[in-house]
Amino acid sequence: MELELNEIQEQVSRCIRCETCMDVCPSYSVKKEYAYSPLGRIDALEALLKNQVTENEEKSLLTCNICGRCTQVCPQNIQIGELVILGRNLLYTKEVIPTSRHKKIIESIINKENAVTRERNERVTYRDSAYRKYVESKSDTLLFLGCISSFFQENTAKAAVQVLNKLGIEFRLLQDEGCCGIFLYDGGYFDKAESVFKKNVERFESIGIKRIVVLCPSCYKCFGIYYPKLLGKFDIQVFHFVELIAQKVEDIKIRRLTADLGMDLILHEPCKMSRVMHITEEPRKILNSLGIRFKEFEENKEMSFCCGAGGGVRAYDMNLALGIGASVLKKANDNNIVTMCPFCTMNFNHSAKKNGLKTKAFHIAEILLSSLEVFD
Repeated sequence: MELELNEIQEQVSRCIRCETCMDVCPSYSVKKEYAYSPLGRIDALEALLKNQVTENEEKSLLTCNICGRCTQVCPQNIQIGELVILGRNLLYTKEVIPTSRHKKIIESIINKENAVTRERNERVTYRDSAYRKYVESKSDTLLFLGCISSFFQENTAKAAVQVLNKLGIEFRLLQDEGCCGIFLYDGGYFDKAESVFKKNVERFESIGIKRIVVLCPSCYKCFGIYYPKLLGKFDIQVFHFVELIAQKVEDIKIRRLTADLGMDLILHEPCKMSRVMHITEEPRKILNSLGIRFKEFEENKEMSFCCGAGGGVRAYDMNLALGIGASVLKKANDNNIVTMCPFCTMNFNHSAKKNGLKTKAFHIAEILLSSLEVFD
């Protein structure tokens, strides 16, 4: 705890109040209230260090998407997202959180092994017999579907399985996959996160998993950064789906043809892909190699827009998450969105429905499957 307090103190003391971060913060851009800004969060952290805890500190810290846009422009390189997580841990130790909604999600992760409060047998690998042969596979490469694709974005799961199968990539699935646990870590519930991490590692090691392929950047960040950080080591290789496909794209005989998918696309890059894992060229390589036409957002790559759902925001303030999502949809200018995250896909489509927008969002696995089918 002392190390956490020192880390918060050292970084917040470097803030020069230049307000550069204000213009790029997704929550502040929607709410226009100081508490929802990076500077508001700096103030909340300073208040916590003085043991001053009010609803304002809770609101400020729990509405941060941990998207990293503020750090990209900060002249002092303050890691506000990381500090917010430490601040949330302080709220947890002071018993300010979990909120009632957080309690339900935490209980679901621990008891039902998913972050979406569904029963185990509702997972797609239970309900669809088409997945059985992959569950029974002995491959040492695991396709980790993630909670959102397993329960809500089933088209993403099905598309990824079919694309890997079409490309001759061997893999397996887990029927009882479990949650990666990122909600727990990002929420500051480090003790609970460590327990879930250890359980997952034991499961992976028991069946000889050497590589994990994820569809979700949050799972990627969790396995790639949080697991070794909290557990000391994590020896399993982790890849995002697009990294694996980018390695294989030169083998696809249909490359450089034009895939007429009947829609105009614009490429969206999830926060954890572009700013954390620094994966920006792979999706462009794949789409270009297949001749799939797409446009770019004015701000992209390391300054890509946040969808609004991450960092626990959708669980804490649904309207804020949808408002941020709608702001990105409007910037898409009626182009349909292709992204690399099922959570982004879900939040964008929910935002579009709520705001009466025609824009649709697709995971890149769905677009790839459509293009492969065009050329079959």
